[in-house]
Amino acid sequence: MPYSFVFWNTYRLGAGSSDNKLMIMEAVLAQIFDGSNAEFAALCEVTGDVNLGSAQVGKNLYQRTRRHGQLAYSAFDSDLNNLELEAADVDDFVDVFGGLPYKKGGGKFSKQSKRPVAYLGEYANVHVYIYHANATKKSSFLVAWVAEWLRQNHGAKFVLAGDLNCEPVEFNTAMDLCTKDHNHKNHFATPSGGQTHNAKSGLTKTYDWAVTGAGLGATVMPFDFSKVIAEMKFKDDPKSDHLPILVSW
Repeated sequence: MPYSFVFWNTYRLGAGSSDNKLMIMEAVLAQIFDGSNAEFAALCEVTGDVNLGSAQVGKNLYQRTRRHGQLAYSAFDSDLNNLELEAADVDDFVDVFGGLPYKKGGGKFSKQSKRPVAYLGEYANVHVYIYHANATKKSSFLVAWVAEWLRQNHGAKFVLAGDLNCEPVEFNTAMDLCTKDHNHKNHFATPSGGQTHNAKSGLTKTYDWAVTGAGLGATVMPFDFSKVIAEMKFKDDPKSDHLPILVSW
């Protein structure tokens, strides 16, 4: 049986959101857990402590911003127990690729990335990380940086899933530019299930997917929660602008 987990950029469906949004968050995650063998859920853009039923989903590794408060990661298992997250200490660009970065901003990951990469632990002999990449033209560059660092540390036994804010083809181009080797991208797989963003006005981008080591055989399946929303019959029809994804291997 494959091992699976859920990733979802909840787009600030936190305690500061309307009751409708909180109800959607709970219903969507409950339906995914009930209909799959997902062992846990990992979230990003959590703005406050959120209650799912009687369990509190705490925020972790948050970034305080002037406009939006606390944009955090959070994770919990299917029994709604909180999971601890650890900020990954990504090596400097020169240590990963042996040269200077092709993007301005310096060679330290913490100086280039707005958010850390979060490590969830080892599951079914695979190291699991989540990442919410910058919503800028640096996104594919950052994802390639992290992916190569993970490959050097874990071989093929890793999954990097998240809102990567770039599409798989852009990752491949960035890897070419980072390594100056057009074959190096063959060390990776980029499973995706198609468009995941923008759930409000029609799906146009594949931003939520995964990078793994080649040969791992992981799959990614988006979860269209429009039926869950329709069943609730909300007049304002609130949504996240990202679909959750189910990552399996």
